[in-house]
Amino acid sequence: MRDQLEHVVILLENRKLAMARDQLGATPLHKAVWFGHYKIAHYISHQFPETLNAIDMEGRTALHYAAALKDNKNMYGILIEAGANKGIFDNKGKTADYYAQYPEHLNLEEVIKRCHKVNANYLANTASRIKGKSPVRQSSPPSNGNSSSPRSDDNPSSKETSQSNDSGNENEMVSILQKEKLAKRLDMSSANIRRWVNAKDMDKLTKAVMEGYGDKVVRVNTTDDSEEKDQISGKITEMVERINAIHTAVSSDDLSELQNHLEEKDYALAKDHMG
Repeated sequence: MRDQLEHVVILLENRKLAMARDQLGATPLHKAVWFGHYKIAHYISHQFPETLNAIDMEGRTALHYAAALKDNKNMYGILIEAGANKGIFDNKGKTADYYAQYPEHLNLEEVIKRCHKVNANYLANTASRIKGKSPVRQSSPPSNGNSSSPRSDDNPSSKETSQSNDSGNENEMVSILQKEKLAKRLDMSSANIRRWVNAKDMDKLTKAVMEGYGDKVVRVNTTDDSEEKDQISGKITEMVERINAIHTAVSSDDLSELQNHLEEKDYALAKDHMG
């Protein structure tokens, strides 16, 4: 696959979009690593260093995944050179170096499958909205059982490989990470999103979109049919489309079906909406 670096450069014109997550909690840098796009990973990690230590739903940074790649640590080296932190624990209490030693404990093929499923589900939902203008009543991909599969592979042998001397510190770190992430995710309930839509709270709605809940925001039903609500819905939809275009540009070499979503360099999200 050929890297689409120039497209990504244009799409990442706004710095906050570099941190925009999909429904798996993955940033564009995560996906550049998953798909082995070295030029894109180098560009994002050096131009947007704040993405280096961003964690996904599994508590993993891009470095965790880079460590598991069979590429003589080329991707790993790019991220380390950019300043990635090797000491971050994922939800299983493992650092990136653990996966460098035991790459079989991180199933990248399964991660990529879930990524494709999220993308396909998003495109299907978009088509349904265009055709029917009716709410899409289906679960988001991470809740259909796939998101739990990586966590379910905690087996006794995997747990036994943890060094007993560090288990206390690791467990404490894992607990902190999970609590922080849970607190952030609980904020994004359907009830809260509906409340923010009704209140026309663009700050909170933008945060929801940036955290990977954009499709839920677009789908939410309200009793408010005002022109202002339609304008807000349009702005949210634009953000969702833009973020999806970024993630697709990173993970795929075929941009032909996304050309309608791509705009020129002068596209920028209003600062008051982004905070």
